[in-house]
Amino acid sequence: MKKMYYFAATLLIMLFAACSNDHIGQDDDDGIVTDPTGEAWISLDIKTTAPKALGRALNNPDKEMGTPAESAVSKLRVIFFDENRNVTADKSFTVGTNSEAGEPGQPEGIFGTAFKVPAASKRILVIANPSVDLPDVGLFNSYDDFNQAIVAVASLSTPSYFMMTNAKGDLEPSQANGDETDLTLYNSASKAESQPLSIHIDRAVAKVRVYTDNGNISSNNLKANISEPGWVLNATNKRYFPVSKRVKTWMEGTSRGCITPFDQYDLGSYRIDPNHDVQPLMSDPGFASYLQEYNYEMNAANIASSAWHPTEISVDNVEYCLENTQTADHNVWAYTTQVLFKVIYSPKGLIDPDKNVYNNPADNVNNGELLPGTDWLMVNGGYYTWNLLMDYIKAELLYKYTSEDKDPTVIYTAALSKTLNSYLKAIGTPEVSTDRGNGTPETRANEVVDNFNQKRSNVENYGAFRHGTVSYYKGGVNYYPIMIKHDDTDQVYNEYGEFGVVRNSVYDVHISKVNNPGYPNIPEPDPGTKDEDEDNYLSIRINVNPWTWYTQTEEL
Repeated sequence: MKKMYYFAATLLIMLFAACSNDHIGQDDDDGIVTDPTGEAWISLDIKTTAPKALGRALNNPDKEMGTPAESAVSKLRVIFFDENRNVTADKSFTVGTNSEAGEPGQPEGIFGTAFKVPAASKRILVIANPSVDLPDVGLFNSYDDFNQAIVAVASLSTPSYFMMTNAKGDLEPSQANGDETDLTLYNSASKAESQPLSIHIDRAVAKVRVYTDNGNISSNNLKANISEPGWVLNATNKRYFPVSKRVKTWMEGTSRGCITPFDQYDLGSYRIDPNHDVQPLMSDPGFASYLQEYNYEMNAANIASSAWHPTEISVDNVEYCLENTQTADHNVWAYTTQVLFKVIYSPKGLIDPDKNVYNNPADNVNNGELLPGTDWLMVNGGYYTWNLLMDYIKAELLYKYTSEDKDPTVIYTAALSKTLNSYLKAIGTPEVSTDRGNGTPETRANEVVDNFNQKRSNVENYGAFRHGTVSYYKGGVNYYPIMIKHDDTDQVYNEYGEFGVVRNSVYDVHISKVNNPGYPNIPEPDPGTKDEDEDNYLSIRINVNPWTWYTQTEEL
């Protein structure tokens, strides 16, 4: 099950008034200013707002209020533009120091005192807790110059603040359908305060959480014991637009329409990020071009043990990232932000070649159950310790040699031996000959097994690896890439907007079962595997919330 919620959006009330002693055309009846010369006044109030009515895909409740850190506003940057989107003013205020900033709050804030802006101002951009990476005052002349892609050097989410910008994904104010309109300026503060302008602002990051029912993910699995679950994010974006344009997902273009609660103009819940349409090359040595655009960890040894989040409901079970969206053609593993889930998968129900329960404490197996943290192999779909695999190889070779001695015209394939040899070759180790050789079938089978055992240290030292139908799980650790779903539907596959993470959205991934082994190591970024081609991404449902809150349940 996947749920999508919206993280509590923030409402910014902008109060405009023209200064009466400036050269501004006035109408004493309504106080509306029409002359674009002189200056006007503005005061601020920040608070939350009510969402739309619930729709078919929304949970009740469909929003999640932000924590104090996620909602606090310490600084404001307010940029004004004329009708051609050229800058008219760029002002900054510190909450608690500058009275113009007011006292932003959730769910309601307190008005700030008025301040002057040029009367030529027609559009507004509000940035709460602005990043130091944003263009400085005076270094840009227009909205387009300002809203260029930025490499996120400074974090947009810290323990004390989150950057937020216009939720519309464009300049405000707007008409009810989202079309732009001019700011209405007044010739007195009192008249402006009677007609405030409301503006929603969104946090500029997405939020991800992963949960497991730590009792059930193992109890319902007849093939393995599951322990030590953990997760990190992978394939996250390195760049962002200060304000990202809204677009409709495939589902939002159908009769269902736009149902997310803080898409007030029905422009769509999806966004356009800097690499939305053009993705980096994947053919460069070491994925050089790709790694300029994405944070992608391919080596588990480079992930600090403290970076793995727990899967219980806890304060540490959350990670923030830049939004990452893509076209339908780019709904592939390489370009989709994903949860990298990790468990220790310890097979149970192991049996020996004679169909008896395998019990060998010296091999870390008690009554068919492998002790957690023990290396094991999956070969042709079967689960083995090294010693158990050797027992099976001896049995198949004994059968092969005995049968061929009886009827030399029939050649029996020793599937396990052949597959293991292929694996040895892949890790740079010489293969073991399985030719009939001399001696009795049992003598020759023992000889071949002894030769395989001489390669054991090579396999163990090479560590976690996968080749063909052989996977070597070092310490029993298994990895599962889980593509994060946005506006998913079972009506189509890999359509636009089904995958990705969007700013001001919470994505909850619930893992109910771990039925099957994962990867022995972290897969490289793969542009050839489609997001919905894997059969272990099941049972998805989206519900929409204040972050926007998404939850999915996975059986792995």
